Amino acid sequence: MKKIDIFLFILPLIFILISCSNTDNTIHIDQVDIQAFIDTDGTIHVKELYKYSVNDTDRGTIRSTNPKVKNFKAYVAPYNLKNANIETTNLDPMKFTRLRDQYYIQFSTNNKSQHVIYSYDIVGAITKYNDTAYLHHSFLGETNNTELHNVTINLYLPSKQVKDDIYFYVHSRNKPLIQTTESFIRYSFDNLPKSQKNEFALIFPSSLLTDQAVNQAKDMKKKLLVSESSLAWRYENVEDNFNQIIPLIVIGIVVTLIAGIGIIYFHPNNRQKLKDREKLLTLIEKTDPIVVSYVNNKGKLIKEDIISGLFSLYQRGLIVITEVPSELNDGKTFRFTWKQNHTELGESELYIKRWLFREKDKLGSFFLLESIADSTDNIQYRSQKSKTNKYYHIKKWHEITTKQFSLSRLKGNYVPYFLYSFSTISITLGLLAYFTFTEAWTRDVQFVIMIVFSILGAITLVLRCNKKLMILLFSATFILSIFLTMTTATVLFLLFILINSSLSYIIPSITWNKNTNEIQKAIRIVKKQFKTNQFPMGNTPKRLQNQLQLSLILDQEYYFIKACKPIPSTLLKNGNYPLLNNLKNTVSQFETTFYDKL
Repeated sequence: MKKIDIFLFILPLIFILISCSNTDNTIHIDQVDIQAFIDTDGTIHVKELYKYSVNDTDRGTIRSTNPKVKNFKAYVAPYNLKNANIETTNLDPMKFTRLRDQYYIQFSTNNKSQHVIYSYDIVGAITKYNDTAYLHHSFLGETNNTELHNVTINLYLPSKQVKDDIYFYVHSRNKPLIQTTESFIRYSFDNLPKSQKNEFALIFPSSLLTDQAVNQAKDMKKKLLVSESSLAWRYENVEDNFNQIIPLIVIGIVVTLIAGIGIIYFHPNNRQKLKDREKLLTLIEKTDPIVVSYVNNKGKLIKEDIISGLFSLYQRGLIVITEVPSELNDGKTFRFTWKQNHTELGESELYIKRWLFREKDKLGSFFLLESIADSTDNIQYRSQKSKTNKYYHIKKWHEITTKQFSLSRLKGNYVPYFLYSFSTISITLGLLAYFTFTEAWTRDVQFVIMIVFSILGAITLVLRCNKKLMILLFSATFILSIFLTMTTATVLFLLFILINSSLSYIIPSITWNKNTNEIQKAIRIVKKQFKTNQFPMGNTPKRLQNQLQLSLILDQEYYFIKACKPIPSTLLKNGNYPLLNNLKNTVSQFETTFYDKL
């Protein structure tokens, strides 16, 4: 689970690295001329002239289109050609391969200058209403992946005349030079950066499309004009609108930092005086393994903690662990045998006994570790209900154990964390809403984005600001914000999100009571000592065996093997220390995910 948290935390950074990776193109586009003729049936007949400058290693290029393109062809263009308005009958066709909406064009020569004519039809791009016709399109694909120079697009209407009730909008932050003549609309760019949308919208009388049927029998002219005018206004003013809230974002960053650092500093567990190191280490060795696992997992039991449950029974003298010959191979395995005594058992002990200790002999009820680890079916350990729930027994045991050991009383909610999280989620979604509705996106896109993020934010709040959901929410917000227009305000907002996500991850959501907090600190010390080969520190087989169990519980068993010095066999013969007979075999046996088979 911790790995998932870390992945979600670094997800925005991974996305930045991928987005900023160098995708240098060796092909340069020096000129683009597009002639587009709208027919009376709504079909758009297009011819394009592309002039490429290529390297010696380039043998072709890619022309990206969209699914509505039909009858695509490519020709070698004459070198003296100035625009795409040319008959293609006498031109030499070029070979190409189609992959979905991309055409891989093969150059016919090795020249460093390649001129190509593209010819194709666009079918179904124009929507005809009762009172108007609407075209929303981009001749350069969804986004151009190469920088373009000297781009000119001529758009001819069916009437060959441009009337007063024709409206043209360019959806681009890079504003073109627009010229309107009696026969066509021309818009041109000196330079178009790569990865920039260059869509346009054309609203014109539906009466011009005499051979096209009405697609939607309703009046849409006024609505389309309002929508397109609003979108055009946002394109023109997006930077100014964004930068208006810079003071608010700066205040938010300062307040968030002060509040977050203060909440961490004044956390009750950080202000508590603790025992010295030696006493803390002694405390954790004497603490029940179930409690250690619960604290180590930040206040919950997980499926692996069945190992802690077995060690707890062993340390309380309810079961015996012995090393016995394996029934599956030439090695050895461990046998867990329930002691025949008159100790009154709690509900947790009774449940695990009925669940696992099914076999019986003269020594008592038992089970072999390998019988569970290697069983692919293991029906004898399942109830009918568990067949539909893989971890039924483990979950049931968790519930009973949590209640019997009063584990929930070991911790409490840290109220400042929830107040901080509620505030940061609300502020972040508020800022996101402002950016979204002032960005040059269509209203449909804006509303979809805010509905999705509002639902995700509401779920996070309802689930009491779960840390994984918090990180997911901030990561999703960060990734979306990268697609906003990059201004000073946008960069500050990204910084605000990073600070929020970092502090939300670091600030503890719970508080431990005094004794449990000492156990938590002891766990940190022990893990650090394991990794620096300062643990185990036992000088008796009994203590070493307890510390080996602790290493298995804390997932530090390999550090234990590395640091533990060879144990004289004479010491092991004087007592029952089955886990120390062969450390590597012990770790291998318990590392097997037998809890997946329960």
